[in-house]
Amino acid sequence: MESAIVVGAWSLVSVIGLVVLTATVMGFRARRRRRAETIAEARSDARRWYELLGGQLSTLTAGGDEAAASALTDAAGCHELAARQLEAATTVDEYQYVRRTATEGLRHIGTARTRLGLVAGPQGPPPVDRDGRPMYEEAYHATPASAKARGGDDRYEQPRGGIAAPGVVSPG
Repeated sequence: MESAIVVGAWSLVSVIGLVVLTATVMGFRARRRRRAETIAEARSDARRWYELLGGQLSTLTAGGDEAAASALTDAAGCHELAARQLEAATTVDEYQYVRRTATEGLRHIGTARTRLGLVAGPQGPPPVDRDGRPMYEEAYHATPASAKARGGDDRYEQPRGGIAAPGVVSPG
């Protein structure tokens, strides 16, 4: 009778161990699947912003406007950087960097489009920090622009001659 109790106890321990092992394996699989889905979503989002930037770049020419040409050059640089980042990205954070680079390029596109007298177009969401807060520096403030340089609306030109997107502020 004593051996039956020992066998029964070991059987119960084995069943409990098997249940715990199964639950652990299923938990790891579920976590891995969720992580893969999150990475795939981040990759898709980054690629969408990268392609939007590329599409905007392919349709614009600066004409004779130096500021628009400079903004388009900056946007092209962002597009090239985003391409390299996208190729190397493997984590959600890295795909978020691709998105930030592409949206920065879209802001340059917006500046160029405004300088060319076009609607600013898609500029993407405002840049955000890792915790989701907008990225603004305390030392920056909005500066009114001078319309004297060209006899027109130069709201997007910084006092030092640099280019700024709508709403972008310059050091002061």
